Amino acid sequence: MPTMASMCSCKAYLSGAAKAGKQALTKEHRSRVQTKAKTKILASIDFDDVTRMHFPQHARWDYLLEVKQSKAPTKIVAVEFHSVEFTRVRKKQQDSLAILTAECEPTPKISDWILVPEGDTGGHALSVRRKLAQLGIKMARRFLGL
Repeated sequence: MPTMASMCSCKAYLSGAAKAGKQALTKEHRSRVQTKAKTKILASIDFDDVTRMHFPQHARWDYLLEVKQSKAPTKIVAVEFHSVEFTRVRKKQQDSLAILTAECEPTPKISDWILVPEGDTGGHALSVRRKLAQLGIKMARRFLGL
């Protein structure tokens, strides 16, 4: 069973949810995440699904991916497939951090928070992208290239 080293400090239901590569992503989402030649997705967790029962009132980010790029250290990347709604995406990030803080000791470091837009961007992509960037959230295109 694959593990995410930085998630081993989390409660068993969360740390044990890691799947190899992109296997925790839905088929549709899996096809929208691509890697470059020197990048590998080692493991993934469907963070939304796994934490839903324990934190039903929280808004949750979709996935956590363990990514290895060439000779760089392994990192955890949070990926959210959602419409471009600043308030909702910010809430999802805040609640996800609260869950990780409550369930993991120490709290794993998320290297990148990435929003992959769903649906119409409403023509506000640039202004929303700036506001999201202030929160450390990157906005990808319709496909995510790691």
